[in-house]
Amino acid sequence: MILFFLLVLMLVLSAGSQARADYFPRDEFKTYHSEGRYPFWNSTWLSLDPRVRFDSQGIPIVGYGALPSYNPVTIAAFGLLAYNKFEERANTRDRVFFLKMADWLVAHQESKCGCWYYDFDFSYLTLDDTIEKPWTSAMAQGLAISVMTRAYFLTNDSSYVRVAQRALLPFHKTVEDGGVNRSFSLAAGAAPDGENSFYEEYPTMHAPSFTLNGFMFALVGLYDLSQLNNQDAEELFRQGLHTLRVALPLYDLGDGSSYDLGHLTRPPRGVHQDDGYHLIHITLLNALGTATLDPTLLWYRDHWNGYGTSFGTEVIWLRRVAYWLMRQQQAAVAIAALLLFAILGILTRILGRQAKMRNLQSAQATLRLATFAQAQGLVSATLEDEARPRRDGIPG
Repeated sequence: MILFFLLVLMLVLSAGSQARADYFPRDEFKTYHSEGRYPFWNSTWLSLDPRVRFDSQGIPIVGYGALPSYNPVTIAAFGLLAYNKFEERANTRDRVFFLKMADWLVAHQESKCGCWYYDFDFSYLTLDDTIEKPWTSAMAQGLAISVMTRAYFLTNDSSYVRVAQRALLPFHKTVEDGGVNRSFSLAAGAAPDGENSFYEEYPTMHAPSFTLNGFMFALVGLYDLSQLNNQDAEELFRQGLHTLRVALPLYDLGDGSSYDLGHLTRPPRGVHQDDGYHLIHITLLNALGTATLDPTLLWYRDHWNGYGTSFGTEVIWLRRVAYWLMRQQQAAVAIAALLLFAILGILTRILGRQAKMRNLQSAQATLRLATFAQAQGLVSATLEDEARPRRDGIPG
């Protein structure tokens, strides 16, 4: 019965999406506002993570191996999803849940460093590196800041703003000193100079990860706090936005975007690419691009959005559903669904605009190699020229 429902759902979705040539319809991109909806590409993606459950107080916990742990990113994200729901339907239950998540974050911030620490070791497999506890993530800091600013908008309680201000402290410290700030450079140990700061989701030690989605989530948080006339957040945001403009060409794979740059900072190793995170990249580029009216960010939003179709977006989400079903002991249904989605995914690539984009891949690969040759040491101004789109639509 479940498999039949999925088949019918796939047919309905595919029939309704043949005319849409992008992952997201361009007319549905909305301007981001710091007091408005938080930019998630899908409202059910997080709840379909089979590792997540809730403790007796209603706080989400995540199962990493045998031991469940509190993850500040997960808690902040569930809070922001509730905030979005409250924005839509003004349901008191959503408001209460959002503030519960906000108050948990307030209670668990380490006041001296402004951090939300991770209390477990984390293996970053892309770089064969283990991050030892306690550690801090720029993504956690950014998402929590966005929770704090919205809690202030809802309650007018300035204590949330003070928590958000303390959360800026790790942005001023290097990864080596326990912070999240790292120079965007291939040269090991390069110190941030205020113009090439990258805020690391994963503070790996052997080589930088330069994880893109975590960096952009951090920037959204800094932007949100800057809108409360916080000059420190505004300057940190400006520095990070400069680095983002410079970095974007290096994540462009010609048919998607890379999750991080581990294949370049610690070669040889494969590219870490994930379709779901590509949609997150597009969504965050829209938020940051519309908030700042930055033409480079908006160009890459549209460029990357053109690497797929709306049918592909639906397949990515349904693949997530199939994985969730498998973890819920619905293995037969999930396996059949995954086979179906794999076939449909191939058809999506054939019927979409992937072939056109792949024609650019060779030229873009050459561009990335030239860019990295110029990026040895500190990132140069030449890289920013590479990131600027030309009128003919090719980054050059």
